[in-house]
Amino acid sequence: MKSENPSWGAPPIDVELLQLGFEISEPTVSRYLQRIRRQPEQAKVQRWLAFLQNHREVMAAFDFFTVPR
Repeated sequence: MKSENPSWGAPPIDVELLQLGFEISEPTVSRYLQRIRRQPEQAKVQRWLAFLQNHREVMAAFDFFTVPR
């Protein structure tokens, strides 16, 4: 529900769950919403992994580059 309605918090989701027949307390819904926020979105993770894989050779070269004085 949260991914389809990003502006919803625990109260509206709790009401929707009650209408669907699930009796879950609002604090429980709030705890689950906090867990969801901590997890990165899968699309962002995939983009980051693709970036690292595409640039790993160049990044490694910059990491070991030194200028003697």
